[in-house]
Amino acid sequence: MAQVYAEITDPLRAFIAAQPLFFVATCGFAVPLLAPVSQRDTLLQWAEKQGETELAQYQQRKNRVSIDGLPAPLGECVPSATAAD
Repeated sequence: MAQVYAEITDPLRAFIAAQPLFFVATCGFAVPLLAPVSQRDTLLQWAEKQGETELAQYQQRKNRVSIDGLPAPLGECVPSATAAD
């Protein structure tokens, strides 16, 4: 499974069009300085535990709509779980 994700250097992203009602600014004085230490492997470990069929079914369920309930065209890009069988 990790081999599949190792080839993905630029994952699919969705563009969200929004009309903000207001903006808020902060000074940023209390924001901690962060430095990249390493890449997280949590997603890869989780995906490997799922297996290909379960992962495809999960993607079908979760990628059909956005978190606010709008249709998500990325869901159409995910191969059917039955195609993997």
